This record gives sequence, structure tokens and C-alpha cells, in this order.
Amino acid sequence: MTGKGVSPLVFYDGRMNGQNYISVIEPVLLPFIEKNFDPDVTWYYVQDNAPCHKSAF
Repeated sequence: MTGKGVSPLVFYDGRMNGQNYISVIEPVLLPFIEKNFDPDVTWYYVQDNAPCHKSAF
């Protein structure tokens, strides 16, 4: 959720690890960011401490 709207929801059925997390979120999040944010403006992606979010992948 941002001041510019919400990103698309992604439903995933299966075990989530770092590699799966990237493959699921990259094709959805990056286009949303490119469409809604100026490349010269700093923005932050906030997530919880789920193991797949902390992966070294």
C-alpha cells in the first residue's frame, strides 16, 4: 500500500523460500514501482521478518 495506491495481490500456493519469493514478487512489484514512483525519489519496501524475506538468495 502506498500513497499512490495498492500493488496487485499475489496468491501463492506452496512453500515459500527466498528464490520463490523473488520469482513471485519481481514481476509484480517492479512494474508497479516503475509506474508509480519517480526514479529520482527514494522509496522503501517494508516487509516482515519471514525467513524468505531474510534469505541471502
